[in-house]
Amino acid sequence: MADGAGLLAALMTSLCYTLVFYAHTSVLDVPCLFWGVIALYFYLKLVDGEQRPGNYLAFGVLVAIAMSTKDQAYGMFILPIAHIAYAHYRRYFSGPLSLAKLFRACMHRHTVYAIAGFVMAYAIANNVFFNLPRLLIHFQLLFGGADAWPSRDQYLDRSLVGQYLLLKLTIYHTVYSLGLPMAFICAVGLIYCLYCWPKRTLLISLPAIFFYVFFINAALFYVHSRYTLPLALTLSLFGSKLLADMFQRPGIIRITGYVFAAIIFTYSFASILSLDLTLINDSRRLATVWIQEHVPPGATIEVYTSPRSLPYFSRDYQVRSYSRRSSLDERLPVTDADYLIITE
Repeated sequence: MADGAGLLAALMTSLCYTLVFYAHTSVLDVPCLFWGVIALYFYLKLVDGEQRPGNYLAFGVLVAIAMSTKDQAYGMFILPIAHIAYAHYRRYFSGPLSLAKLFRACMHRHTVYAIAGFVMAYAIANNVFFNLPRLLIHFQLLFGGADAWPSRDQYLDRSLVGQYLLLKLTIYHTVYSLGLPMAFICAVGLIYCLYCWPKRTLLISLPAIFFYVFFINAALFYVHSRYTLPLALTLSLFGSKLLADMFQRPGIIRITGYVFAAIIFTYSFASILSLDLTLINDSRRLATVWIQEHVPPGATIEVYTSPRSLPYFSRDYQVRSYSRRSSLDERLPVTDADYLIITE
């Protein structure tokens, strides 16, 4: 993206509320997004016609790393991979599609680079050579459909109304992640890019569209705020392009762009600053600091709380966690624990 749009997109993404929140935790959504962004970069280079072997190799390796980091990357890159394969086929062959031509296209040296890079990176990242049975079990969970996620189906049923509610929740979480001012400019930017560059906008949107279709809808039928990070990232590309083009126009359009940018970045920065301060002073973090200062290594700690209220424990401690069923007047069992942690 020229004229500073790429820099604006990076800044907008880095100010996403959900991104900053989960960057403080141990979930893998943020690292997966990191590898996915770089893979998306090479995908766009291939779409633009830069058919260098290194681009194919980098795309294959980075997609494998993203998929190995977090399962949601499968949904992000299913269609982009198919699109690159089809574009590669059409570049070297004409006429009706046939298996022989498709096989020859797959055996082209560029395609071989991508396939070899993907296979080797995926095998190493998933420890295929020494732990194949665990990977197969993981695949059963990943591709088991609704039966593999029984705890998710209780939220929405797979009906027309459920589809509407899932889409509504996805939009809500995406807007929440971006913040209302940024979400507005990104939505306008999407319309602007669809009007000016419909084909390219669709190609850029493919990972996000099929992430929703294959991961959020088909695999889970459930949405969490962190699952919308790829959607927020994609929308930021269009919002940043709109702002960058407004900055290049004369008169009132440029001034309006600067005003929008000031509102967006001031609001987003204030939001994440508040979030950072909240997380720094989070009671779980303060409890962790107290435990490290006062509890000797090797001590046995029993915790009676909900999983969301757990402090962060070092591996030096023997931790036994129990869920609380009622209030503080619940009678706790007598145990041999050195320390008890109880939260309300």
